[in-house]
Amino acid sequence: MRRHGWILALVAMLVSLLVLNCDPLARRRARHAKPVVSEAPPPEPPPKPKPKPKPKPKCESLEEKCVAKADTTVLIGTHKITFQPPEGWTYAKQGKFSIAIPPEDDVAIAFVESESTEPDKVVEAIMPLLDELKVTNVKYAALKPRLKKAQANMDAGGAQVSIWEVDKAANGGSDPKMKDEPGKLGVFVTTIDSVVIVGAAFMDTKASEERGAATGKAVQTLRSGT
Repeated sequence: MRRHGWILALVAMLVSLLVLNCDPLARRRARHAKPVVSEAPPPEPPPKPKPKPKPKPKCESLEEKCVAKADTTVLIGTHKITFQPPEGWTYAKQGKFSIAIPPEDDVAIAFVESESTEPDKVVEAIMPLLDELKVTNVKYAALKPRLKKAQANMDAGGAQVSIWEVDKAANGGSDPKMKDEPGKLGVFVTTIDSVVIVGAAFMDTKASEERGAATGKAVQTLRSGT
């Protein structure tokens, strides 16, 4: 049986070959049959480009929301005189004015260069500075004669800073205002490396004493950057 089995298998194979050889259509099909090729998977898409980092703000406007750190210094004018705004306050060098305000927006401090310490020049420098801070109702006619002699003094890195307080009593019986809120105004004048710096600090009546004191500490950080 085994012998007959393999003989039968051999005969079947020979018959298949004979059929293929005798059928030209079958031969053509066999000859032209395309090999089955498995398709390669599609390539992975290229990685998305990383977003470009945002440019570092220049801090030339309060709208840029630059927030002071413990070691932040801000240039005043063009002669490398600087001050340190209180930590956490928003600051900017807006043109010739250098400004810092707290998040509560009820206190402000700002500086500008002046041609001299003469009362006329101090008033000339401080008027646009107060306009920038939106401080109004300041009686400059009452302030100017007071500028001949300091009301008080403080030290700023070895430089003497002259101080005047402008409150209701010193302002002709009416409060100075910032953004229509009444309060007190401080005026500062000092000379550092032959450069005259005029400063102004405003504190409205609702502001905390802590924020008011922070403006005085900022004045004491006035330094020459050279």
